[in-house]
Amino acid sequence: MTGYNGLIKAAVYLILATFIFGCTTLRPLSLSNRQAVQSELQAGDEVKVTRKDGSAMSFGIDTVTDEGISGDGTLIAWSDMQQIEVRQFSAGKTIGLVAGIAAVGLVAAGGSGSGSSGY
Repeated sequence: MTGYNGLIKAAVYLILATFIFGCTTLRPLSLSNRQAVQSELQAGDEVKVTRKDGSAMSFGIDTVTDEGISGDGTLIAWSDMQQIEVRQFSAGKTIGLVAGIAAVGLVAAGGSGSGSSGY
């Protein structure tokens, strides 16, 4: 019965880790077609903007307008942007993380026996 409890614990940890560590990635958007970028972005998106002076800022978008994007009380004009990246959920990274955690959990659950043969 101890092995079964260990598997349940591993499953609970796996589910919690998936929610806590859901992996994301930054996907660059091409600023050469500003209208396409503007239509793709929306309030609530997490972005990283690199300005033409080299400074970078990460924030959640509050508004997207013809002038630029704003968030955290700052408006960054389209003309001032060198690069913009949007944070997205990465299924591949998350699956890899979950598989790794599951493998560790199964190994730990399998090796957590009492050590007696039951005889």
